[in-house]
Amino acid sequence: MALDAQPCLVVAATPPSAQFLCFGEAMIRYCPETASSAGAPRWLQSVGGAELNVAVALSRLGWSDSRWVSVVPRGPLGDHLMTKVGEAMGGDANSLALVRREEGDVGVFHVWPAERKLCYQRRHSAFGLLDPEWFAEPFWTASLGPCEVRGGSASSTASPKPPALRVLHLTGITPLIPGRAKDAWCHALAAAAGPLRRTAALLPGAAVCVVSDSPLLVSLDLNHRPALGTFRELWEAVLPHIGTVDLLVLSCDVLPTLAELIG
Repeated sequence: MALDAQPCLVVAATPPSAQFLCFGEAMIRYCPETASSAGAPRWLQSVGGAELNVAVALSRLGWSDSRWVSVVPRGPLGDHLMTKVGEAMGGDANSLALVRREEGDVGVFHVWPAERKLCYQRRHSAFGLLDPEWFAEPFWTASLGPCEVRGGSASSTASPKPPALRVLHLTGITPLIPGRAKDAWCHALAAAAGPLRRTAALLPGAAVCVVSDSPLLVSLDLNHRPALGTFRELWEAVLPHIGTVDLLVLSCDVLPTLAELIG
């Protein structure tokens, strides 16, 4: 972005105290090199993941307490992924402290931009094989709360001071991934709907402030992936939790379908 360009969102020079948890899968992305010479094609490798991208972006914008919650396989490929993610998030070990290392593979996907084509290979991915009990409600309660209550003390301990606001970021990708990832996703939303939401919260110091009736905000990017399921299947997974969501991110192309579903 040019220095004189108008940004879409203005962020405070000194970010206020806030903690972000972004839960979702990361995959290895392969894209053909556009200028490859004749002969065997060359592929560019990178790490992709919608929720991970948000955590990385927040970290680079100065929100140092941005953590990624996921499952990554043990072994060299998982080590490679963790190294790349750690570098992208500035080398802060705390940003990856909630990532589990388990048996399984890393999911991969290939992209052909010119043909607007994607191909996913998720079979045996460690994230798809996760045990939902690893991310049961107590996990989210411990990771997300309690926050400081204005006008009183939320805890008898004096340190460390809790952040002014905690944000849970999810997408509609996770509940459609084959396996039991949906159950873990539901656990996160159930915990967010519970005792964590109990007092007014204001995110100060930024050009755009957010007000909610709780110190925990839930952000959900629908991000429908047709390869994983229909929009109806996704909406049926989201609808029971819609009252817990503070920020619902939609793309314009899904609005007619959503309007038809909800009447």
